[in-house]
Amino acid sequence: MKHIKHKTVFTILFLLFSLTFSMTSLADSNNMTFSMGIVQPENQFNKEVTYFDLLVKPNETQKLEIIVSNTGDETKKIKVTPTNAITSTTGIIDYSVQAKGYEYDETLEIPFTSLVGEAQTVEVPPGKSKTVTFEMTTPEKEFDGVILGGFVAELVEDNEVTNNESDLSFVNKFRFVKAIVIRNSEEKIAPVIKMNDVKPALYTYRTAIVANIQNTSPTLIGKTTFEAKIFKKGTTDVLKSASRDDIRLAPNSNFDFPIMWDNEPLRPGNYTIQMNVTADEETFQFEKDFKITKAQSNSINGKAVELKEDKN
Repeated sequence: MKHIKHKTVFTILFLLFSLTFSMTSLADSNNMTFSMGIVQPENQFNKEVTYFDLLVKPNETQKLEIIVSNTGDETKKIKVTPTNAITSTTGIIDYSVQAKGYEYDETLEIPFTSLVGEAQTVEVPPGKSKTVTFEMTTPEKEFDGVILGGFVAELVEDNEVTNNESDLSFVNKFRFVKAIVIRNSEEKIAPVIKMNDVKPALYTYRTAIVANIQNTSPTLIGKTTFEAKIFKKGTTDVLKSASRDDIRLAPNSNFDFPIMWDNEPLRPGNYTIQMNVTADEETFQFEKDFKITKAQSNSINGKAVELKEDKN
């Protein structure tokens, strides 16, 4: 795999990216009654950011300290959960706690969650802070690129029993996220992007074609441009097109890029997709034939919302 030594670009990329994952809110932030921070360890590479950016050595153990503060007027239970970064369905980096049984990308060899312990819950009195300490053991051997994960902090209560907890359940209000970037060196790995399956689908309950795009490299890819066109196979007339210039890809992850069908019915037939993905000044070009069967057409059209009448 090709390596590019470019410390400045690497640092700027993460500085820009820190703006997107310092906090996730599920409600009005004016009602926030807790907060989250970190204690930077000695091996913090970029000390200007508010997340963990660690330059590590193989097979070493270190403590990661998360500070949770209760800014409300009642005692609160706060749960902090280690997570793995993925690319969300909307094309952004996602540090959420995934559902049990979630399947991560097949190229993700070292998930962050394999390096740290389980989630921890602490009880914090009003106006007080507590430190939640996780012990991380780095991989036994050196690894290329970065391992990207996060810590999610959220409130829990005693009044319901869910998620196999004997005495705690989630209050669906707020979540704070602090990312963690782990690497052995300052070398940046060149991105490797693939296009996998292309198929008809419902996307936000509307007709679409989705192309699965995979970042097979252990590198975080910042602002990425996607351009896609769909043709009837063997023709040159563009049926549908889509473009975005704000997609970000987590290391070793994949997501479905949609080409919306403008609320028109999907018709059976043979099609071709052409797609260009530009990342880190390198363009990946894809072309692939795919088929919409009559069964797929009937099923998807039958479930789509706001579907226009098929006059053909």
